[in-house]
Amino acid sequence: MRLRFLKLVNGWGGFLTELAIVVFGVLIALGAQQLLDDWQGKRNVADFREALDAELSGNLRAETHNHHMMAAARWMLPRKLAASLS
Repeated sequence: MRLRFLKLVNGWGGFLTELAIVVFGVLIALGAQQLLDDWQGKRNVADFREALDAELSGNLRAETHNHHMMAAARWMLPRKLAASLS
């Protein structure tokens, strides 16, 4: 069996042109995908920061409330004890 080389209809110039068009198209698609991934990543980071800020804000409010309640209890406890003993 004899192997024959492919005979290109448009010659090597046409083949290289088609190959360049395909490679260029793939590079455009990959670049667009990278831009979308970067944009999505930035959106995810912004959403995470917003959720984290809300969580920390709620925790700070709760801790401030607990601190005030403990201060009030420390102030009231000796007075109640003194009142119950007398």
